[in-house]
Amino acid sequence: MKKYLLLGLIIVFTAMNFADAVFAADAEDLVYLKVKSAVASSFDDTEGWAPPEDAMAPADGDLGTRWSPKYLDNEWIYFDFGKKKTISTIAILWERAFATEYEILISDNAKKWKQVALMKEQNGNVDIIEFEPVKTRYVKMVGLKRVNPLWGFSIWEFLMFGQKGLNQTDKTLKQTYSDFPVTTAEILAGDFSVTPEKEDPLPGLGRIGEKEFQTGINFPSWHETEIATKKSDESIKHLFDNVNAKFISIPITWFQDDIDSTEIARDTITGSTPMDEAVGHAINYAHKTGLKVMLKPHVDLYTEAPRYYIIPSVDWFITYTGFIIHYARLAEEYNVELFCIGTELGETTTEEWEDIWRTIIFEIRKVYKGQLIYAANWDRYQDVPFWDELDFIGIDAYFPLTENENATIEELDKAWEYYTSEIEDFLKSNDYEQPVIFTELGYANVDGCNVEPWLTCSHREDQDEQADCLDSALAVLTEKPWFKGIYWWDYLPTQRTEKYGFHLGGKIVEGILSEWYEDLNE
Repeated sequence: MKKYLLLGLIIVFTAMNFADAVFAADAEDLVYLKVKSAVASSFDDTEGWAPPEDAMAPADGDLGTRWSPKYLDNEWIYFDFGKKKTISTIAILWERAFATEYEILISDNAKKWKQVALMKEQNGNVDIIEFEPVKTRYVKMVGLKRVNPLWGFSIWEFLMFGQKGLNQTDKTLKQTYSDFPVTTAEILAGDFSVTPEKEDPLPGLGRIGEKEFQTGINFPSWHETEIATKKSDESIKHLFDNVNAKFISIPITWFQDDIDSTEIARDTITGSTPMDEAVGHAINYAHKTGLKVMLKPHVDLYTEAPRYYIIPSVDWFITYTGFIIHYARLAEEYNVELFCIGTELGETTTEEWEDIWRTIIFEIRKVYKGQLIYAANWDRYQDVPFWDELDFIGIDAYFPLTENENATIEELDKAWEYYTSEIEDFLKSNDYEQPVIFTELGYANVDGCNVEPWLTCSHREDQDEQADCLDSALAVLTEKPWFKGIYWWDYLPTQRTEKYGFHLGGKIVEGILSEWYEDLNE
């Protein structure tokens, strides 16, 4: 059985509810019917998640692009061949937001439509729809019911086929898109799987040196397999080649119900926890590219309350220990250079729980031989009682810089001088000699981002302020001998719509960071 990685789809060929009249064509007799244009009812506008507004995305032969409309039933998309073609088979490759019920319509004029298939009780993944050959110019899908009322629909690719004897100018899928990862026969037979296979670990790049500056990027994903895809690989390569990053942080998120819950688990509601196989692939590809890796497990809440409000208990720590040891083992297996033992868990890192944390660190070091860090929230790093057990002091550095939405460079520099003095006093008073790493540093490209850096606090774009905040931080911090790295938050593995957000790609700040990293790598 051939196994391919498409893009976050777990495809299992199942029995389908086809139209009443079924035409079972041999794949060798089918050609791919290429689309000339497409029209969609709407586009998803969810900030930071929605794909670009492109109705042709599911008809472009690229499994890294998708169409997603607004989160409503009865959203639709139709495709125009440009002329009449004879169609008999459709394959829909769904993202995890799929339609449980939908209809397929055809038309000669995009005004009067005729139903050729009504699909009910569907399971997503890949749907194969077969019907008697019919000649038409337009093909439309109307999503009638969504699998989850919190989601919309999302389609990676909408593939249409017809008999080659009736479509003289069309070619096979592979002839049309030579790099498409599967053939028509494999799609129709279900003779493949897109679940990432476990990869053998590649060697790491060695211990982080005392003088080595960690020019890093946070590379988060909230999808089971996104970081095991070609698009993700291309993004990692871009960070190395064009942003001059030498380090990458891979945050992985598990969830708990509320602040007082004691159970932490992979996300089974929206599928937001990357699979271990995908994590292994991303680590391998980063190492292959030349990037050292920090693995950074997170705990979030389904209520969307900040994780630093989590209420600790002995039962919570029992669950947390299992969670963090799991990833410590994965980090050791894949030769990760730096492992983060926790992120922004402020209420759990008080003196009351110090002994438990020291026990957790002891257990981690039994299974992981690399270097350790903890990522404290900017306002709680001074409360962490176990820094002496770790190799680095980590701070998620969303320090509020000024109260001025139009702050000058001088004001930003003054703020950073204040915070660096505070950090220096903390280090000296506790005799800490470990380097300080900003495990997260980021600003949204909005006006006033320096005031509350943890927020996308306005919808007034200001790339200059975002860039000024970064430039000021590095100008001040890189003069401090105890400061040895930052990991920018963030760079997304695949293309998303994020007009106002932290994503580095395509913004002024990307060039600023690239220049700094080039100098700091010397």
